[in-house]
Amino acid sequence: PSGALDRDQAQSRFSELIQSFDKNGFGKLAVIEKSSQKIIGYCGTESCVIEDKNIRELGFRLVAEFRNKGYATEAARALLVHEKERGIIELGAFTEPSNVQSIHVLTKLGFEKAGHSSYLGMPIVLFKLKM
Repeated sequence: PSGALDRDQAQSRFSELIQSFDKNGFGKLAVIEKSSQKIIGYCGTESCVIEDKNIRELGFRLVAEFRNKGYATEAARALLVHEKERGIIELGAFTEPSNVQSIHVLTKLGFEKAGHSSYLGMPIVLFKLKM
């Protein structure tokens, strides 16, 4: 759920993301650095079950060398505009309690802390955004 992925994990995650589009009509999208046209991560929404509730979750993950440069915030802001235009009225998000950078991005985007839980055995901080 967190940290760097090895090649097999990245391939598996990529397959999951493609399946999300096929199943739900939404998912995570590539984040591309404009100057290099290099794929540097992903940002988007997908369906997620936490505490027996199905939520639409905003998530992002960037290659380490591209973190802390505003890319996650920029991509997520654009995505939130798109989701609002599609009629989405609430999104969830989560991260590990120690992931200060992601917490900062979510707070900057207007998400509010909504409690603590666990996901795939990982302790998480839950966030919600009313659009």
